Amino acid sequence: MCGICGVIWKNDKFENLEKTQIIKKMNDSLFHRGPDDEGYFVQNNIQLAMRRLSIIDISGGHQPVFSSDKNFVIVFNGEIYNYRELRESLKEKNYTFNTKSDTEVILNLFIEYGEECVHRLNGMFSFAIWNIQAKKIFVARDRLGIKPFYYFDNEDYFVFSSEIKSILQFPFLERKINQKALYHYLSFFTVSAPNTLIKNIFSLLPGHKLSINSDKISVSQYWDINFNSKKISDKVFLTNELDKLLNDSVQKRLVSEVPIGAFLSGGIDSSLIVSLMQKNLATSNVRTFTVGFEEKNNSYNETEFARETAKDLKTIHKEILVTPKNVLEELAKIVWFFDQPTASGMQTYFVSKFTKENNITVALSGLGGDELSAGYNYYRKYFFDEKNFERYRLLPKALKQTIEFAVSKLHKTSKLNSFIQSYKKGFGSRFPNHKTLFTSENEKTHYFKKGLGFSNFLTADLIASFLDSFPEESYINKLSYFDFKHYLPNDPLNDSDKMGMANSIEIRVPFIDYRIVEFFTEVHPDLKLKNNNSKILLREVAKSYVPRATLERKKMGFEFPLPNWMQNDFKFLVFRLLGKETIEKRGVFNYEAIEKLLADFYQNPNRQLCYRIWSLVILELWFRLYFDREELVTPDFDLDYLLNQKINSVEF
Repeated sequence: MCGICGVIWKNDKFENLEKTQIIKKMNDSLFHRGPDDEGYFVQNNIQLAMRRLSIIDISGGHQPVFSSDKNFVIVFNGEIYNYRELRESLKEKNYTFNTKSDTEVILNLFIEYGEECVHRLNGMFSFAIWNIQAKKIFVARDRLGIKPFYYFDNEDYFVFSSEIKSILQFPFLERKINQKALYHYLSFFTVSAPNTLIKNIFSLLPGHKLSINSDKISVSQYWDINFNSKKISDKVFLTNELDKLLNDSVQKRLVSEVPIGAFLSGGIDSSLIVSLMQKNLATSNVRTFTVGFEEKNNSYNETEFARETAKDLKTIHKEILVTPKNVLEELAKIVWFFDQPTASGMQTYFVSKFTKENNITVALSGLGGDELSAGYNYYRKYFFDEKNFERYRLLPKALKQTIEFAVSKLHKTSKLNSFIQSYKKGFGSRFPNHKTLFTSENEKTHYFKKGLGFSNFLTADLIASFLDSFPEESYINKLSYFDFKHYLPNDPLNDSDKMGMANSIEIRVPFIDYRIVEFFTEVHPDLKLKNNNSKILLREVAKSYVPRATLERKKMGFEFPLPNWMQNDFKFLVFRLLGKETIEKRGVFNYEAIEKLLADFYQNPNRQLCYRIWSLVILELWFRLYFDREELVTPDFDLDYLLNQKINSVEF
């Protein structure tokens, strides 16, 4: 696990430039991702670098790693969980190894199979391999986007890194804002790849590879989620198969030469992971960690449930309660390490920090169970809508024509008329604001300053591009596809990577093994959600491992108590960052609209308005950290310092 970065210079314009200092500065900004070691490969036209968090082959896993003939060199971020099997198969082909690391396995696998090597890897990864003689680079990112890869490309240079802040150390990049990314940020409260908030810096999408040959960049997809048209409904068979897959996935993620633990929320997913850890480690002494938020309302605090589960499982359990003061003390640091603004991730930051303070370097997480098996509330919310559409679709054609003729005579705003019009649309168009806090595009665009052209972007089109990718699929699988292709990599997985690495901790996610994802594409939807019961197949497996009380517990959506804190402890921050002077100097938003938003919330507090405000607060802090400062060194994390930061108008 580490951070990687590099520069390819495509011509001789910069031959007299001191390039070593550039790559050193880029790499230094990744120190938190790998405090244990650093490494460099420097030639005239290329520089590669890495920071290492030592987990496997601690003594011998230094990077960059060279091939035996010294013609190939690799920098790698991540973990390959099947590297031992791959290593043995390569030995049979007469490959030799100088290390015990998975990095060298990837390199030899590439030499043997070329770009097709990615299909043999099981893990989380982003890596870059340089062919010294041919002067070609090959880059790949894992199938589901657990590890990040960002890049900038033009006719003069190709710059890449695990984090945007590292690329921004490169001296020839202009810091301008990507309008489309900013618009969708306000939609989803996270930035939608492949765009980033910095113009011309892109994120390599999950399951994609990239190569540069003769200075031309080529990006292509090597893996996608494809649903099998014939769904399996044999519950006993599927339960046994899923049990085997989950056990193998967890077992593979227990390989470590440093202390390992787990995040425990008290829900089914994390409890199942911890139980499988105990089984595969043959011990109950698994160390588990929980974070809660200090608040009278228990809906924001999972510590009690986690404590009960830990007691039942007999783990070595620790918990921490986070206060508003803790959040304010760490807020600038959190925004800095996130790289891009996001309205989530507080929980991951604090549980990672707490876990690291207890001398754990690797933690397993239950992330992914909800996406696999219709665990979120909106799966059930759409259930009744889609059942009604399905019943209507099956009516005789003549009867539907009669109904639609009669309905056309009704008022356009009638519920029946709305139903008929929605029925004729694709699934994505029926829910154009899925997972956003806005009911319409107009409701959102009026926050922006007039004349900036934000009406050119439609979040509804982006949503529909995922939800309508498989027209014949069940609505459950359409939502699952959106979650795995958009929500997970842009939000929770991004949280896990950035917030884990901010605390120099590696978070592993056994549910997001590509084999398990592919397994669920063949499962009949009724074994994911039926009659308002979700996670049906996952619950069947969990019955053998998870305490009954945990299985029967109602699902909680775990958030920090922002609506309450916003009215009290955070109120000064809101008005300081979203005041008239700031908004007008920044030149992005319409102050009258923001002023009304604040007035509406403080008059009638609710979650929807709260998160609209919070997304603007985080964005303004990000502007001050990433946009206003001339030099992007690690900042003074004192919040007062940022509140008094000089403000610049945004450039697009």
